[in-house]
Amino acid sequence: MVGRAWCLLAGILLIAPTLRAADPAPADAMYDQSGVLLEQDILPGAPKIVLIAGSRSHGPGDHEFFAGTAILQKMLKQNGVNGVMAREGWPKDEKVFEGAVAVMIYADGGGGHPMLRKDGGKSRLEMMKGLLAKGVGFANLHYAVEYPKESDKDVLPMLGGYFEPFWSVNPTWMGNFKSFPEHAITRGVKPFSIRDEWYYHMKFVEGMKGVTPILTDVPPDNTRGRDGTNDAHGGNPEVQKHKGEPEHMAWAYERPDGGRSFGFTGAHYHKNWGDENFRRLVVNALMWTAKVEVPEGGAKVEMDAGELMKNMDDKRPKGKAGAAAGAAPKADQQQLQGDWQVVSAFDEKGRPVAAEKARFVFKGDVLAIGPDPKDAMGGKFRLDANQKPKQIDMVVEDGGVLHKQLGVYELEKDSLKINFAGEGRPRPADLEGKEGLFVLKRVGNENK
Repeated sequence: MVGRAWCLLAGILLIAPTLRAADPAPADAMYDQSGVLLEQDILPGAPKIVLIAGSRSHGPGDHEFFAGTAILQKMLKQNGVNGVMAREGWPKDEKVFEGAVAVMIYADGGGGHPMLRKDGGKSRLEMMKGLLAKGVGFANLHYAVEYPKESDKDVLPMLGGYFEPFWSVNPTWMGNFKSFPEHAITRGVKPFSIRDEWYYHMKFVEGMKGVTPILTDVPPDNTRGRDGTNDAHGGNPEVQKHKGEPEHMAWAYERPDGGRSFGFTGAHYHKNWGDENFRRLVVNALMWTAKVEVPEGGAKVEMDAGELMKNMDDKRPKGKAGAAAGAAPKADQQQLQGDWQVVSAFDEKGRPVAAEKARFVFKGDVLAIGPDPKDAMGGKFRLDANQKPKQIDMVVEDGGVLHKQLGVYELEKDSLKINFAGEGRPRPADLEGKEGLFVLKRVGNENK
């Protein structure tokens, strides 16, 4: 749907007559994590993989470590694997590691990497090295593949490769994965394209001995940073030497100690777990690191669309500061309630779009868009009226995939302007230009 229009919202205007939005879950239900078993066996006696979810990080929909790990736990259970999950970057009780055949870390990395910390003077790194020396599998997802350069002598033998600052780069771009090596990790995985913060130009072991690239593509040259840039994450002379060359975004590593490791640089955006091939590749990889046979057709990864909106970290403002910050958005949210008619709309290049029959309907924290309010497609929206310009974010579910739009808005009585960026693009700086702009007027007397 996104590819048929300049942004997801424009796509909704075109296809809404044939779609109906699912009834949204209560606002707080998506943050209820009480149903996830923590540091407990979910399949006693089955091969055990310890799944470590990092602490709360980034904004809503990004770095949803808890929710993403809960999805993986459920997927592993479908395949007869005992996924024992821990939160906040490390188990409260390290006895959880007893009997584990593999460990996965999906968390913030770099200097704050949870594996590099100490507990009461006890080194987590040394403990993990001891596990791996026994052949335990090891997987790092997304930011967890980044370690400080001074950790390379420890990390390279453990993971086979890692994100090294001033060597690697972490841009957001559309990865197009058209072919795969013959490997257990790629079983049942079909070609797919997905936009993510795909880190690349990893620092690998010498000669890539034991490393099998799993996801490979040629990134756009502009993702390597501007010529002359030397930044820890945004480009450097070394990565710029390789314009037009293929890079690896996921890899398998057969360690000299007989264990198996896996690195995966995607999964910044939580919505990407909605892609069947994306999650099958990761679940296959976790099973492979645990030396559990991966079926010829790949792992089972059955998931209802609603699963994506469960177990999210609550990143809304808290306490007195949150109440003060939330006062303005609450007032605007109340004023927005009701039916709005599109007066004019413009595409990504500022060209007028025939959308005068379209309606925006605000009800609670749901915005539905379409020619007929009864047959509109919608998603949850969130306001931040304390910013200049005021900000609006919208999350739409389509076929089990979450699409997030970042926008700005201006509200004056019965007039409304909204400018949404294309999916994956930065938030618009203002409402001065016409690119992606909607101009609306109120229908009815809801707030008069």
